[in-house]
Amino acid sequence: MVPDSINMLQFSQLKQITNGNILQLSKDRPVTHLLIDSRKAILQEGSVFFAIKGDHHDGHQYIQELYNAGIRQFVIETEIIHQHYPDGNFLFVKSSLDTLQKIAANHRT
Repeated sequence: MVPDSINMLQFSQLKQITNGNILQLSKDRPVTHLLIDSRKAILQEGSVFFAIKGDHHDGHQYIQELYNAGIRQFVIETEIIHQHYPDGNFLFVKSSLDTLQKIAANHRT
């Protein structure tokens, strides 16, 4: 997702779109790339990683690795010690997958 510069979505706006709770906002960065696969991370300031938890996987286990690689924005559904990531932005939601769908729907409208 790459919104045009007129409609640039900021991380802080995700709270309103998703009814999530911002646990930490170190810097209000733009949202330009939505990531669900840690192996294919796009390392840009506007990248947001969605830690999706499933029956056989848990995206939360890749947060440290992604943070070390330069990703600074995360949508999480399991509480983590976000203070270990001082430059990170963290949005806590009930379901990362549902949140991803809400953001996509918002972008289409």
